[in-house]
Amino acid sequence: MKRLFSILALSLCLMSASAQEKESVHPVMGQVEIARICDVVDIEGSIVKDAVIYLKTGKTAFSFSISNKVDVKVKQGKKTIFHKKLKNAYLYIFSNGQVQVGQPRINNIIIGRDSDGSIVGQIRIMEGIW
Repeated sequence: MKRLFSILALSLCLMSASAQEKESVHPVMGQVEIARICDVVDIEGSIVKDAVIYLKTGKTAFSFSISNKVDVKVKQGKKTIFHKKLKNAYLYIFSNGQVQVGQPRINNIIIGRDSDGSIVGQIRIMEGIW
């Protein structure tokens, strides 16, 4: 009986230790293409409704350096509203569906759900999102 109790106590300790681990996020490497239909997109302060944000990652290989890049396109219907290639940028996808694109220590693009459930995008290339 003591052996069963000690095994049960040990398993509870291991389960509680694994539950306290923090979720870690790593950037998406390789070539990934994402399209998100957003109800509202804030592009550098101007509001666009019913737009699609296309994110495409890849690596650029030059003769002396290799850098990550993210190609960002925002389309409303068939019209391209915004197009920018971010160099030295990384794409992060979280388990709750939030997508972030950023350079080291600065987020430039955040796509997530609002409090009422609509998908909202925010693009700030010049100053970043803090």
